Amino acid sequence: MVAVGERVCSRRVAAAVLSILLAASMLYPTEAKEEAVGVSKLEVGVACMLLGSVGFVGLICFLINHKDEDIQLYTWQVISATMSIFVAVLLFQAVDGMFEQLGIGEMSLRSQIIVQMAISLCWFLVLQIFLAWISRLVSFGSRVAGLPEDEQERAQVMDQMEQDMKCWAVLLGHITGFASIKAWCTLQQAFADSLVGTSLIIVVAIITLGVVDALTAYRRHRFIERDGRRDENELLWDEETKETMNDVFGLTISFLIVQTLRFALGGNLPNASGYLPPSMVLSLGKTVMLFLVGLILATWAFVRIAFVRARLSEVVKLI
Repeated sequence: MVAVGERVCSRRVAAAVLSILLAASMLYPTEAKEEAVGVSKLEVGVACMLLGSVGFVGLICFLINHKDEDIQLYTWQVISATMSIFVAVLLFQAVDGMFEQLGIGEMSLRSQIIVQMAISLCWFLVLQIFLAWISRLVSFGSRVAGLPEDEQERAQVMDQMEQDMKCWAVLLGHITGFASIKAWCTLQQAFADSLVGTSLIIVVAIITLGVVDALTAYRRHRFIERDGRRDENELLWDEETKETMNDVFGLTISFLIVQTLRFALGGNLPNASGYLPPSMVLSLGKTVMLFLVGLILATWAFVRIAFVRARLSEVVKLI
């Protein structure tokens, strides 16, 4: 009863905060005209950001205490994925910044491509080996390879292992994806004056990453089948690594496609980090075109997931 009361109280507090923010936003224009004389656009932007942040926190509190357990579950999943992405971005930028301090930015474009490809390959290897260590397939430090014989202890170890695998697979998957994006976008810079060249890089990336995925999958299967059986931790390692490799593939190819679309619509290829020089500002018409292209792709993704995949699942069940 206490827990239920706390949830109801949290929902009421969240609703009250949202109501106050809504009322403040409605009163803001008239108050601004009368009192906020000489207020800069920056100050208005910061104020709106603070109001939005408080409102967003209130909305999160409302959702994680919702009476529908599915809404709670998906809210926590979104929060977890968001935190993972931000941590991965910070870690990747830290490592990338170290290489920048070592002078990689002053190298020739060919040398930069070679170094970035080598860094990307290293992250691919770290992903495979670290997940193998998490799944107790290799011994290092205090973690011993293999699973306990006792069933109860084995179940506890597998439960903890699944949580660790989910955590590190998502984190390392994003870091590896960012490293792969940086490498292939650096290669695209060699064809900064050719739309055909930047488009061909997408094809080359698809083939190369497909080969890397096939080779790593082959080595995983050979490693798993070395003793003639497949244990739970081995299957978990294979499944999580395969899913993470798919995420890396999707991140890399989607970013390369976006770079090419921006080049086609704007006339200038963004740099390897996705930025355009300050002097190259897109017109309103080109910006709207980019927005419409993104909206069309997002709509297609929603339709594919919500309808096409569901229909295919029904067909497979009938077969």
